[in-house]
Amino acid sequence: MSEALQLLIQADGIEISHPQTETVVKFIRDGGTSFGEALADFCTKAGVSTNTALFFVAEELLFMKQIQLPLATQDLKEAISYQLGLLAPFPEDSILHSFTTHQEKEHYQVIVVAASMEQIITMLQETAEAGYRISGLFPESQRYVHWSLKKARWALVVPGSRFAKVIIFNGGRLEERIFSKLEPPFEELTALCGTEEIYHVEKQEDERFLDTQQLKGKKPLLRDFNMLPASFVRTDFSRMAVIALIVLNVIALLAFVGGKMHYQSMHSELVEQEITKIMPQVKEVKDLQAREMKLREYVESVEGIGRNPDIILFVKQLTDALPETSYLDQMRMDKNQNAIHIQGYTDDIGSLTAALQEMGEAKLKSTSRRKSKTYFNVEINLP
Repeated sequence: MSEALQLLIQADGIEISHPQTETVVKFIRDGGTSFGEALADFCTKAGVSTNTALFFVAEELLFMKQIQLPLATQDLKEAISYQLGLLAPFPEDSILHSFTTHQEKEHYQVIVVAASMEQIITMLQETAEAGYRISGLFPESQRYVHWSLKKARWALVVPGSRFAKVIIFNGGRLEERIFSKLEPPFEELTALCGTEEIYHVEKQEDERFLDTQQLKGKKPLLRDFNMLPASFVRTDFSRMAVIALIVLNVIALLAFVGGKMHYQSMHSELVEQEITKIMPQVKEVKDLQAREMKLREYVESVEGIGRNPDIILFVKQLTDALPETSYLDQMRMDKNQNAIHIQGYTDDIGSLTAALQEMGEAKLKSTSRRKSKTYFNVEINLP
């Protein structure tokens, strides 16, 4: 059981308990047993092994004040210290206090809690002298604030010898503390607090009140209102060791990730270098493939001519048939249509077509004027 002892300072003594045991002991100073001895005796009887103590101050021993400070206030702590003597009904040199601030649209909403150190300081000294590390000094209500309530609006009813206190929370943030001579019934509290989630420190017959016993076994949030004097703050070396271990693990993880990223970067650079080296070879291969394609097309055209042995005879006949005023520009063979397309120049298109009809079925596809001659396009279907 490494959790801290929970010590509630009350007007007539101190209640000693631990979150993981139902044992509760009330210490009342009688001049016989010291407080340190009482703590050791409780640990023995309850089977608790811990060197940490957590103090809470009963609500009836606390004074709370809400004030507003301008948003232009540069040092809130200093501004509150100047007003502390006016805010708390205790001598200024004997006040234990803490505060929280909440920024609103036009001002800071500040809540100050204070207690007289006269009774509390002795308990703190004896606990420290007994070898316990004191982890904090908080208002009693902070004992019940934990993570499960951080988003809910809820209230806490704390009875007292003179007044009952109704403490309203918005999640983990204290909003208001209301005094009442008589404890209001549940319906009135619901309207007053704006919530039906109302806890009561004591067991109630009205089952609509929630029991704080279900909160005591949970670890409190302990975020606000720590009034522990700086002289009692001791460095928690075990926590520092854990933090150091976490930091080392994070550094090791970052080093591993960094090393892996560096390796990947080097590998990428090597790949880029190899790619740069082989790019000229890749370009050469592409050029060779293009040349191969052209040669293959040329070979196929030659082979096509080879499969038509009359082409030579046709060219001879065409040369003989062309009028003297005509000459060829280009000739193309259409294997699918078994036809030959010829283009060229002539002065007499009529005599040209008449001469070509003797070679086969000649069709004049088009004519145009070029270089003062008629440019012709004729299709000759082979027999």
